Amino acid sequence: MTSLNGNGFSITLLRIVDTGLGAGKDMITLLDAAHETLGWTSAVKPTTWKLLTGSEVTLPLDDSEKIPTSQLTMDTAHFSRMLSSGLQKLIAAEPELTRYDSLVGDGDCGTGLRRGAEAVQAFISTGDIPTDPVATISHLATLVEENMDGTSGALCSIYLNALVKALRDNSKGKVHANVAIWAEAAMTAMKELGRYTPAQPGDRTMMDALQPFLVELEKGQDLKRAAEKARAGAESTRGMAPKLGRTVYIDKVGDIPDPGAVGIAVLVEGLAGI
Repeated sequence: MTSLNGNGFSITLLRIVDTGLGAGKDMITLLDAAHETLGWTSAVKPTTWKLLTGSEVTLPLDDSEKIPTSQLTMDTAHFSRMLSSGLQKLIAAEPELTRYDSLVGDGDCGTGLRRGAEAVQAFISTGDIPTDPVATISHLATLVEENMDGTSGALCSIYLNALVKALRDNSKGKVHANVAIWAEAAMTAMKELGRYTPAQPGDRTMMDALQPFLVELEKGQDLKRAAEKARAGAESTRGMAPKLGRTVYIDKVGDIPDPGAVGIAVLVEGLAGI
């Protein structure tokens, strides 16, 4: 299934349950029943599934799947306070983001961001945060991948994994991860994200807030100033003609900003304590 105007594809999995309709009317049989519906291909017969029943393959953990580490260190208490502040603001903004996305999208942006934020917040609340930022962000990427859906979930997961690699590649011996290190890695991760989405500022997406935030952060290393740039970028999407996503099918967006961009702005404002 193509992802609208974006490059990529999606795979949908269906959990098979007992229909309660009796023999010959189980879910697989019903899905594979003869039909004349366009666009629905019955490619697998029930007998094929029966042959696979009970078969299970267990593969050893590949090195690439192990949680990466580095020699970077960070103040976990400070990290937790900042991130929790941003997450709480994002969770509180869910009704506003949902309203925006219900008007110009499919209505799931707010709930998707909230689910991801709640999953990360639950982890932060345990206090079991690795002092290595690479290991921590790697775990957060997994949480986002497992709990966020939609395009925003996929892009956030890709970005966090790219941030993991950038932090690890930029680490030069055992040093404290200061703002400069975070800013440089965050900008590198954004460039890597560009391999998976063509979105740029001006397309009316979350990039309208994310890019100006990261550019300012790397340039001045001032989190509050960077957060202000993110908010300005999000506000600039009001009335902006969309070039990507579901909003492209709407004739006029009016004064509604892009929900994803607003979500980014809200998160970084919380990080900055605004």
